[in-house]
Amino acid sequence: MDKTQLTFYLLDAPMGAGKTTAIIKRVKTTNKKFLIVTPYLTEIERLCTNAGCITPAGNESKQKELLTLAKTQKNICITHSLFSQLTLETLKALEGYSLIIDEEVSTIEVLNYPEGFSKPDIGDLISAGYLSLNKDTQRLYTTKDKKCAGVLSPLYDCLSLLMVTNDIYMSGETYICCKKRTIWKFFSDITICSYRLPYSLLSAYCSLNNIATIYQHIENGEIVEGFSDIKPTNLQRLVLYTPQKLNCSCSLHWYQTHTEDIKTLVSSFNKWRERHIPAEYRKGYFWTTFKAYKEAVAKTTKKITAKKFVSCTAKATNAYSGCHVVGVFMQRFLNVPIKQFLSAQGIKVNEEEYALSELLQFVWRSNIRTEDTAPVYVFIGSKDLYARLNAWIAS
Repeated sequence: MDKTQLTFYLLDAPMGAGKTTAIIKRVKTTNKKFLIVTPYLTEIERLCTNAGCITPAGNESKQKELLTLAKTQKNICITHSLFSQLTLETLKALEGYSLIIDEEVSTIEVLNYPEGFSKPDIGDLISAGYLSLNKDTQRLYTTKDKKCAGVLSPLYDCLSLLMVTNDIYMSGETYICCKKRTIWKFFSDITICSYRLPYSLLSAYCSLNNIATIYQHIENGEIVEGFSDIKPTNLQRLVLYTPQKLNCSCSLHWYQTHTEDIKTLVSSFNKWRERHIPAEYRKGYFWTTFKAYKEAVAKTTKKITAKKFVSCTAKATNAYSGCHVVGVFMQRFLNVPIKQFLSAQGIKVNEEEYALSELLQFVWRSNIRTEDTAPVYVFIGSKDLYARLNAWIAS
């Protein structure tokens, strides 16, 4: 393993604390060239307008446009999606840039197969000698002296490209992609901004790859060093509810084994919304569940709509700040194959704290992030998660 020193600066501050504003100030007042990575195109517009960044226009391949922009040595802003696709050529062009990532990007994830392919196809590539699997590390490699042809070539080409910036490991019955440690060394310094990062997958990734971390926080609008365990503002505006007569964890396993209870869960949400929420706020709602069960939830009744569904991974967006009602029909734990992969390396993630962090990020997409004084009503299907949030607020 590469043992050269590598450090991440982790800007840990609550939602609405002014992280993006502080980033803009840093870019405008620091004599460096910056690559800023943010989840959404709307945030790119904000950064381009206020921090003087440029971004690929999308007139051709954004990867090619980014390569051209990097050669200008100007400040650049791109999405998480484009960052995940960076090639070695583009990374070399970005060498020396100061990297700022707003909300953590995917560093460890389950392999996403090209359409029409699955795990047995990788086994076929190994059997044919196009790929090899290290028995000690369980890491997948391409065989350099062979070029794959035939029906498996799209999978081979996809994996070959992926392995330029990712290590792929076999973990149990699953293949796990892990960002190569070496990709970060192209940047002069790396800052990653989010909240409750000690409980994040990024923190586990740092432990896995021997990456040092220096915590920062926001103080009087400035980025200063040190970890500050503070809560977001407006907590007093939250009105929380969980159905007392329905005992469900709202985990993925619960959905798989309690399909008959989904209707009862959604019905409880609708009754609560109709009976306890003022009419002026009732229609301004959004809800979430596991993507695989989005349709199952939406089909239970006409009183909620799939148009109001928001992905549980939504972060760093103000698009739903007009909504005063939030329905949380899930409890998001760490992906099981990823948990098993980390556990095999001796790394544990506090799953209860992880689930709480994901809940907070989702709730803070609502009106709670504004200066409004009206209540924000949150329905939490899981009693455990409801209790955990209440305890955290009171602590």
